[in-house]
Amino acid sequence: VLVPEEGLGIVVLTNGMTGLATPLAYRVLDAYLGGNERDWAGEALPGWLSSRERFEARQRAPEQNRVAGTSPSLALAGYKGTYGGPMYGDATVSEEGGRLVLRLLPNPDLVADLEHLWSTCTSTPSSSGGGRRWPGSARGPPPSSWTSSGR
Repeated sequence: VLVPEEGLGIVVLTNGMTGLATPLAYRVLDAYLGGNERDWAGEALPGWLSSRERFEARQRAPEQNRVAGTSPSLALAGYKGTYGGPMYGDATVSEEGGRLVLRLLPNPDLVADLEHLWSTCTSTPSSSGGGRRWPGSARGPPPSSWTSSGR
């Protein structure tokens, strides 16, 4: 929030998707400018909850569309290799203990088992094997899908 005529700028940084940054910035702004107290967080909560419900529904969608009784198109060894992308950089897929393991090379803490989802070559990070946990998640890795490009 910028208030140039007051020489004021407020930045709220968070390490999560809580929706708290904007209400907190407005509360600080009210306190600084002498405005009336207002429950900015309470006013924002219904919109945040609605947004969170939509987000969680999108996260559940891959599992709900899972086709039972399918197996990967290739033997697990066929997926091993180094993959690249502009967002996270290079990643390796290796076979360990009969499972595929994804490692994002720029950050050694980002390691997840890959689990087959559909009848195509699509997998998802999974916490079911090896006890791996995706950082920042008590339930394991994010449910977004990863698709092999076959490189």
